[in-house]
Amino acid sequence: MRHGNILIPVLAIVFAVLSAVTVVYFGFVQDLTNENVNNANTVVAGGNANAVTNTNTVVVNANANANANTNVVVNTNTATVTADSSCTYTAPNNWKTYTNAAIGYRLNYPADWTVKEINNLPDEMFNQPVKYITITKGNYFLAVGVRHNNDTFLTSDRTGVGAGDFVSAGTEKICDTNISASKLVSSNKAKEWFYSPNGPGLVTVLGHKVNAALSFSGAGNVYEVLDMTNSTELGITRNIMKTLTFID
Repeated sequence: MRHGNILIPVLAIVFAVLSAVTVVYFGFVQDLTNENVNNANTVVAGGNANAVTNTNTVVVNANANANANTNVVVNTNTATVTADSSCTYTAPNNWKTYTNAAIGYRLNYPADWTVKEINNLPDEMFNQPVKYITITKGNYFLAVGVRHNNDTFLTSDRTGVGAGDFVSAGTEKICDTNISASKLVSSNKAKEWFYSPNGPGLVTVLGHKVNAALSFSGAGNVYEVLDMTNSTELGITRNIMKTLTFID
């Protein structure tokens, strides 16, 4: 009986120790499991963060490439516009440029010559608008008018010419186009020079109508002795007309 009484408490103690060990063991395993889950979640979150960052980077680079391509297109368009001219004559560097964007032409002229635009509304003498420019140096002035075939305005407001005869002046150039020119001759001296075959008039150049003439505004003895055949002003006029370019 004594042995039986001693064995029961011993078994109770052993059972209690085993129970405690079991609780500790399963608690430790649970902690490891939770830690692994947390680590796995951390890795997944990090992966998502990297994916978002990379995606944004790609989008930014794509936009940068799009902007670069747009600039290239703009430069190409600009090159196309400035390459519109077919004139082979190159004006001196100190010449100025006149541009008429409304009608669609430009030309170069010396810095010491003066450009004036004429834009007259219809009046009692002309029932249509008149549009042209004058380029003046001293008593010499070059009148230039340009229009399209379907434009309704006039390119000159002159009502006549001085005494003399119209004589062929050979060939002149407007840009690179050869046209037949004429001159007003009085007393064997050239008083005016026209970029048309029979005095004042229009010539067709690259689908445009052009009216151009070099005239002299002096009178009296000055006009009597005038002969512009070999004048410096006629030489400059020829070079001005070689720069006339259509930009429409």
